Amino acid sequence: PRSTLFPYTTLFRSVGVRNAIAETLGMIAHAVTHGPTPVPAALARLDEILDEMPGDRMLRSRVQVRRGYLLALAGERDMAVAAEFESEAILSDLGNDYALGSFGLTAGTLEHRLGRLERAEQVLRRADEVFERAGERSVRSTALAELAHVLLDGGRLAEAERSALLALELGSSDDIGTVVVAEAVLARIAAGRGDKDAVERSAAAVALIETTDMLAFQGNCWQAHAEVLSELGHVEEARDAMNEADRKSTRL
Repeated sequence: PRSTLFPYTTLFRSVGVRNAIAETLGMIAHAVTHGPTPVPAALARLDEILDEMPGDRMLRSRVQVRRGYLLALAGERDMAVAAEFESEAILSDLGNDYALGSFGLTAGTLEHRLGRLERAEQVLRRADEVFERAGERSVRSTALAELAHVLLDGGRLAEAERSALLALELGSSDDIGTVVVAEAVLARIAAGRGDKDAVERSAAAVALIETTDMLAFQGNCWQAHAEVLSELGHVEEARDAMNEADRKSTRL
């Protein structure tokens, strides 16, 4: 009878609504983290999101790793790592393997920002393994591009090149997060070999990221472009590119 089923259908509907709200808040957290919102305002918005659904552990994990990234941008190393590790602990306790893969992409970028390359490689490689098992290509390609960036900064050029090329192979040609990072890595490697075409490749990556409003990624790309220019002897242009990278950072 309808009267008997009503409490259960109401319960199911409310659970669905809560899940939808949590998913939406998670997407908002991602947007304020990687968009043009200044770091203090973004951190405040993430705190508001946590207050909106304090009992949702999955949402808390998604927010905390992003808080960690923002704290890393602000130079708060200990707080950044603490937020990241809390996020990871929640996911491990929940036993959500796939979510650990998604966690790894943000955590890897966070750890790279802090200069903790070994930890960055660890979480990015785990993300790659999770996504490969799941047959997922889109986010995996971005994780591989970020891994290539970490490997390059660690001086492991051959591994970095393989990872960047695989990222481009797996990812979509319009996946800006993958293409920009992978192409910037390959441009830096090419510049180190004396390939003058590296400037054009690097400039194309800069032009692509400039179509977005992701200031932190824009700053990273301009910095990579400055390194390419400097490597190939374009000293004045390299200085201008580094000034642009610094300008992006001050707006955070």
